[in-house]
Amino acid sequence: MTILGTARECYENHQYDKLVEKYDEHTAQTLIKEQLAEAGIGLSDFNTYKRVKRSIQNGALNVKKAHKEALEEAYEAITHTYA
Repeated sequence: MTILGTARECYENHQYDKLVEKYDEHTAQTLIKEQLAEAGIGLSDFNTYKRVKRSIQNGALNVKKAHKEALEEAYEAITHTYA
């Protein structure tokens, strides 16, 4: 189900981007606005989702790196405390 959801998300984002290219963002949003409303999602929510998605895809989030840095800082704090 996750793979299907991910593929569907990718497909719908691609279709939306094609609408923006063909018309403009305002028109694309107008075309999907009703469906978003039926799902309880506002245009500002959708715009935030698109911005976050784009940022993550471009490397703005690296959870593994953050975890590694936290472990290194914890180790550093422990070794200096007991040294």
